[in-house]
Amino acid sequence: MKPIFMAISLSFLLMACASTPPVKHSFEPSKVYHADYDKVWESIIEAFAQNNVPIRTLDKNSGLVVSEDQYVPFTTRYGTKIVDTEYCDCGGGGSLQSYSELSGKFNVFVKSLSASETEVQVNAFFKARVYNDLSGAPIGWLNCTSTGAFESKLFSVLDTSLSK
Repeated sequence: MKPIFMAISLSFLLMACASTPPVKHSFEPSKVYHADYDKVWESIIEAFAQNNVPIRTLDKNSGLVVSEDQYVPFTTRYGTKIVDTEYCDCGGGGSLQSYSELSGKFNVFVKSLSASETEVQVNAFFKARVYNDLSGAPIGWLNCTSTGAFESKLFSVLDTSLSK
């Protein structure tokens, strides 16, 4: 009887620790603008500045803009260990894990297709710090997947800026 009770108890404990992985969302990470390279480049830099996104790398010749890691606002869904944010999906933490911070980093690639067409590709990377609820010790970082919200918002800002 004891071995069965131990096996059932162990299986419940393992289920409590289990987490669900992040979902890979489908969205378009690039867009072509009917504008010259310089105008698109200036609009991207302006969008980062207006939204207080610090830039780590800025290389106009290669068309690369890389942000610093930055805090991403989130809440934890009541009664669950699921990170709630529009920007990324971190899956669901096990009942013995919690998230304490969420950060994001963004790479933007700008490529001239012709004198009047420019392609912009946005890559957003997110990660959440995971803690053990029993000990309070950090477990590490969990890579989260983008929902496409940041990319969409940047494209929307560029649409507005380039239509002026």
